Amino acid sequence: MGYLTRSWPALALALTLTSGLAHSQPGPRKRTALLVGPRAYVSKNLPPVPYAGADVHDLAQALASQGFRVTLLNEGQGRLDPSADPTLKNIRAALQSLAAGKGKRDLILFAFIGNGVKHRVAGREVNFLCPKDALARDPRTMISLEEVVRALDASEAGHKLALLDAAQE
Repeated sequence: MGYLTRSWPALALALTLTSGLAHSQPGPRKRTALLVGPRAYVSKNLPPVPYAGADVHDLAQALASQGFRVTLLNEGQGRLDPSADPTLKNIRAALQSLAAGKGKRDLILFAFIGNGVKHRVAGREVNFLCPKDALARDPRTMISLEEVVRALDASEAGHKLALLDAAQE
């Protein structure tokens, strides 16, 4: 079991205890999380991340025990339901669903454990997260951090968090 796997329950508890308490306000009404952990990749140029699926699974359990509604995208879930496979299409759809229909007292959390890469796009360096079906040299097959931030910003949720563990080669 890796360091991150052991840390997720403590993180979930700290998140729950501190959400909304800093200003003596009630905590978030709805807590919703999207957890993405591609372990293996279609592209041979992206190495597998052996712990990704297990870590997001453990985080999902810890968050669910603290009242979060969790959507989990990893290979294990993807074998049971193709819409839970950590592909670009599924991540984008789940990210939009995470952000939609939330109010000022709600909390949304996006977590990604897997590979990340940097590509030069329009003359500048852009960071990308690699879904299972990403092609290492094609940023169109990946989700940029900017896209994640835009999706979270578009939500009316009052509390927005992103946790990223994206190894870069």
